[in-house]
Amino acid sequence: MIEIYTDGSCKGNGTENALGGWAAIVYIDGVIKSVSAGTEKNSTNNICELKPIIWAAGHYGDRHPTVYTDSAYAFNALTNWRHGWKANGWRRKNNGEIKNLEYIQAFDNMESMGLTINLVKVKGHANCK
Repeated sequence: MIEIYTDGSCKGNGTENALGGWAAIVYIDGVIKSVSAGTEKNSTNNICELKPIIWAAGHYGDRHPTVYTDSAYAFNALTNWRHGWKANGWRRKNNGEIKNLEYIQAFDNMESMGLTINLVKVKGHANCK
């Protein structure tokens, strides 16, 4: 069983010099197997929440892991909203632009290639593993 816990944050979120970071911790059969992390200048909190989920899909999607996120935005964008946006030509209902579209489309492309995850929304800072 593969479980991946993800998180992201961004100091100075939304400002020109914002510094973001993300991490993914991979458990296989209850044992930590790897930790991956990254940083990004001029980022946002939402991008840093999406990145480890996309990383998990790209690295473990062929094994269909359960991936945990505390980001309601990332969860909804990747599991609920994405399908409607795609059906609408990657536009919102009001024809508005979708933020972080490149990341959402990257996830969608991975899923189209058979790289799937079970994304689970958890409460933030809730004493998970």
